[in-house]
Amino acid sequence: MAAPQTLTRSPSVATKSYWNPAIETMPAATLAVMQQRLLKRQAAYLWRRSEFYRAAWLEAGIQSVDDIQLEDLHGFPLTTKAALRESLIACPPLGYHQAAPMAGVIRVHASSGTTGQPTYMGITRGDHDIWTESVSRVFWAAGFRPDDVYAHCLPLGMFVGGLPLQCAVENIGSTFFSPWPGGTDRLVTMMEQLSATVLCSTPSYVRRLTEYVQQELSTDPRSLGVRVMALGAEPGTEVYRPELEATWGCTVVETAGNSDVLPLFYADCELREGMHMLVPDYLYVELVDPVTKAPVAWEEGAEGGLVYTALEREASPVFRLESNDHVVVAGTGTCQCGRTTPRLRIVGRYDDMMIVGGLNVFPSAIAEVLGQLPPEMTTGAFRIVRQDDAPAQRALVLRVAEPTPDLGGEDRARLETRIADVVKESLGLRPVVELVPAHAVAAAEFKTKYVEDAQ
Repeated sequence: MAAPQTLTRSPSVATKSYWNPAIETMPAATLAVMQQRLLKRQAAYLWRRSEFYRAAWLEAGIQSVDDIQLEDLHGFPLTTKAALRESLIACPPLGYHQAAPMAGVIRVHASSGTTGQPTYMGITRGDHDIWTESVSRVFWAAGFRPDDVYAHCLPLGMFVGGLPLQCAVENIGSTFFSPWPGGTDRLVTMMEQLSATVLCSTPSYVRRLTEYVQQELSTDPRSLGVRVMALGAEPGTEVYRPELEATWGCTVVETAGNSDVLPLFYADCELREGMHMLVPDYLYVELVDPVTKAPVAWEEGAEGGLVYTALEREASPVFRLESNDHVVVAGTGTCQCGRTTPRLRIVGRYDDMMIVGGLNVFPSAIAEVLGQLPPEMTTGAFRIVRQDDAPAQRALVLRVAEPTPDLGGEDRARLETRIADVVKESLGLRPVVELVPAHAVAAAEFKTKYVEDAQ
């Protein structure tokens, strides 16, 4: 048996600004030519291989994809998460949209299921390599380098935030470890013993980790030596970034992905003026009006929903997949960092949005307001209570974590009023605030859902 190869960690590589400079700094005109070529090839592949997409296109009156153009993409039917789920149910295991034989599928992943039943997706060897490359670009932009020790603060299971992230960390050359199926105590022990320098997690879990280190261990989080946190998968990174950076003495970078598309493909650059989409060679992104689905121009300040088309995907392809993410374009043109894709901020999810008094209310906006309150008012944890299934709610009802369990009746009422005043001043809408024990609105183990039904 041949001796195993030893990975050489090159200091010169660890100082470069981009994981893939040719793609990340490609001029827009050159990028459009490349995307057009890839789109035409992918559409032809789906026409031949995917009964799901071919049927949808024929039903929409599209008789051929031979002359498909980027600028005409909005004329193709949208794909919804519900449609993919129905496809999976009707034709298990991977649905009618499957476009590669099971013999070529090397792994099956599942979404985390926080917005419904989990959806399954297969990946071929080619898909695997693209996923690894995509997350590698994100982690490199975040600041991960070969000499880092990476703590995986997410479950290491078959959801897309598990093994694909491990593959990318190892691809970069960093040292990977995961405490799971252990818990937070085991995580902290391993971080201390292995000298973790970077981690990936959700904002809510890192806040729980902070409380555990400070309150249970009476330890200063700075002593753990973490220098970069890559956070995402839920709103809150922007809100909690100042607090976490001050507490841990590290850099907090916002990242994002989509479980049906790619594990991670957005990341802040060092300027932190919005997240770059780092994989324009693998993914075409449209900005659309959330109601009419009409195209919205990529201009600074524009907002809307996102539609994703994978330009290279074999087993479980997505073509014009409608995302529920509500985004705002933070910048266009070439960034000072040298990257050429637009920057954006994810405001929230349209399926979490509530309409109250004619105003759109997102959990991220509530989190930003409550996160700025002092600890003597609240810990910042909360839930929005949905009264019924109607799109417009009669009132904004908030369950907010009380600062201490021994509040008297009058003090509690005064504090609820003060919190309601602050929210009204910031959002223009006065909520009904109910202070509850902190455990009643504690963050989930990893990914928190901020909207709950009244019952």
